[in-house]
Amino acid sequence: MKYKQISRQMIILFVIGGIGIVFAGGWLYTEYQKSQAGVAQGILTGIPCAPPCWQNITPGDSIETDAITSLLETLPGVFDYRVRGGMIDWSWQWYRSNIYENSIYLNKQVVESITLKVDTKLTVEQILDKYGFPEATDITLAGLPEHQYVLVRLFYPLQGVTFAVRLSKQRPLLKPTTQIFEIQYTIPAESLASWKTSVADWLPEHNLWPGYGDLCDELEKNGFVCP
Repeated sequence: MKYKQISRQMIILFVIGGIGIVFAGGWLYTEYQKSQAGVAQGILTGIPCAPPCWQNITPGDSIETDAITSLLETLPGVFDYRVRGGMIDWSWQWYRSNIYENSIYLNKQVVESITLKVDTKLTVEQILDKYGFPEATDITLAGLPEHQYVLVRLFYPLQGVTFAVRLSKQRPLLKPTTQIFEIQYTIPAESLASWKTSVADWLPEHNLWPGYGDLCDELEKNGFVCP
């Protein structure tokens, strides 16, 4: 009888524990989704505003630093932030690290750029469906010498948006399902020609959309050697 009572108590505890785990998991997922709303959803849905606007902040806007930090304090996805001169950068809740991978750059209180790390499902195919082929691309090696990767940037200067993906250095295969890992919003260019002139110092070559597949040949065109 005593054994049956203990077994019944253990079952009840397991059930209660399981329910608690389910509720905790649901809460964490909800919080995670909330944190994602300001990062990726607006890119495709325009909520709360369409690119190059993020959380109602748009490159070209005049805004006080305190207004931005107040916003960051209210967003559930922000773990920590700091202000360094004209740069406000922050880390996301899901990283909980001292790597400040997101930033808003101000020049005399005018927003010049917004850079966001994306940690949700956002693919190259979705971007092409939404924006079409990029006006220009850049394919290069990036990262530390011991941890290099292929960085592919997709430029939409007339929309004021740049998307970046990371590919394996060993096999830089670009696929429709390749994840976007970073987005940068800037003031939209008046024309493609003016944009090319403005970036000529650091982006002398403007490659067209390379298509899906192995980008080794494109990488070697830019002076890098594939393994």
